[in-house]
Amino acid sequence: MELFEQMRREYEFGVGTIAGVASLARRSRNSVTPDCASIQSCPSDISADEKKKPGHGRNGADAYRGATRVEVLYRRLTAGDRCPGCEKGRVDVQQDPRVLVRIAGQAPLTAAVYELERLRCNLCGEVFTAQTPEGMTRER
Repeated sequence: MELFEQMRREYEFGVGTIAGVASLARRSRNSVTPDCASIQSCPSDISADEKKKPGHGRNGADAYRGATRVEVLYRRLTAGDRCPGCEKGRVDVQQDPRVLVRIAGQAPLTAAVYELERLRCNLCGEVFTAQTPEGMTRER
């Protein structure tokens, strides 16, 4: 049972891979321990320290308080226009814009947050996003 708990923790919390967990037990990946057929029925004694930490290591746009904020509007469409995709529905402004953060690597660091307007068709659901400013790409 102790081996199964170790395998379950490694798999559930991303410490090991499926192949690594399978080789740990020296069984095939499809085998199931008869004592505990599903993870939900197993007793859980995992401490808070062993749980996966939240976050992904990147700062969101809100973290750059002193950054220049630039609102970029969609040039060809405005709210209420006909959808260019289906030509039947109307486009509405999305609540959350597409956010791009660009950091200039000079001392001191400067940042610019670009908020690209997004419009969505109420009929077909297609989303139209404003173009990035010239001289800038969408890639990170």
